[in-house]
Amino acid sequence: MSVDADTDGASEWKTGLLFVVAVALGGGGAGLALRSTGVPFGLLIGAVVGGVITFLVVSYLYYGR
Repeated sequence: MSVDADTDGASEWKTGLLFVVAVALGGGGAGLALRSTGVPFGLLIGAVVGGVITFLVVSYLYYGR
């Protein structure tokens, strides 16, 4: 096993962790914002939609078109 393979694996884990944290923060923030407006099931709807939008934005910014 070469050192480059280990470095690539660590880089992939860091990228994956970045995506997970970004989606969690984006979804949680959107869910709390929508819940505060009084929308029925706002927390659930905001979390799902916010998570999807955050994932798409982060993917676009990281990987490009």
